[in-house]
Amino acid sequence: MFRYSRLNMLVREMLESREEGRVLMIDGRGSMRCVLVYGNLGQLAQNMGWAGILVNCCIRDVDDINAYDIGVIHMFCSTLQEPHS
Repeated sequence: MFRYSRLNMLVREMLESREEGRVLMIDGRGSMRCVLVYGNLGQLAQNMGWAGILVNCCIRDVDDINAYDIGVIHMFCSTLQEPHS
C-alpha cells in the first residue's frame, strides 16, 4: 500500500510488475480531485495477473474497467483527465 495523491506514475509502475493473484491497495486520501486508475491501467493489471485494485479516490473509464477480468473497488467515479507530467 502506498499514499500518492496526484500522479498515477507509481500506480503504473506497480501494475507493470507480474503479481499473480495479488491486490493493489491505493490510498489517494479519498480525493475527488485526482484519478489514479483508468481503463488502460485496468487492462495492464489484468495482463500482469493482478486479482484486483482497491482505490481510495477516483477512477475513470468505469465501463472499460468493468469489462476486464479484475476486481476494482473504488470510492468515486470521475471524468477528469489527469495532466501529463
